[in-house]
Amino acid sequence: MFRTKFHFILLYFAVAMLGVFSCIMGWIVPFYIFKMSIIPIIVVCIILTFRKIEHPLIPILLTAIFFSFLGDFFFLIKIEEDLFKILGITTFTVAQISYSILYYLSTRNKTPKKHPGFGWLELFIVLTLIGSLYVLTPTLGVFQIPVVIYAITTCVAFYLAARRRFFVPFKSFVLVLLGVFAFLTSDLLTGPDIYLNNSLMHAAVFAFTSIGHYLTVSGMMKQFLSESRVEAEKDPNIFSST
Repeated sequence: MFRTKFHFILLYFAVAMLGVFSCIMGWIVPFYIFKMSIIPIIVVCIILTFRKIEHPLIPILLTAIFFSFLGDFFFLIKIEEDLFKILGITTFTVAQISYSILYYLSTRNKTPKKHPGFGWLELFIVLTLIGSLYVLTPTLGVFQIPVVIYAITTCVAFYLAARRRFFVPFKSFVLVLLGVFAFLTSDLLTGPDIYLNNSLMHAAVFAFTSIGHYLTVSGMMKQFLSESRVEAEKDPNIFSST
């Protein structure tokens, strides 16, 4: 994704690391600024890098990113915390649904490399869902139902991301799957401390979330660029200025 925009990699991870450091140090305002800056940086990079490529799945990717941003915002609000945490979980759920649609459509009308089956990745997803719900649900109180719904949508997204290995370029599949793992790790760290009172835990959640966004977007963009190159071979004018 960022091969021709290397400065965005530096900016993105510099902001992410400053956010992690600010969280650990207890610098609330700087942390909020850094945390809410990483997704706009990704969005700007997408627009600058792919402004000439009208791939039909980019709007869905941006939708998922937007709802992730909204969820982060709700989770930072300290008044009426239960209400805004539920709103945050709800918007994260919408983000996961958007990712699920994105992953599904990214494989549609493509010939599989081999017959898609139920393998070790799918088994891991099922066991992760059952295990995380068994461990975390009794401790969630008022958040039980929203979290269960979110966990189910997350595992559906995880399954569809894993299924991409039969249809898309290997690099794209690996980057997206690693991004999903990073998001999952962030979720599992958030569960025991949903109010994010532990600064070290909150810093780790932010770090894994930042990695997840970068890897997921990078993986999807690799697929978009690959498909756009194929279209460019069919229509040499696809990259011309309009």
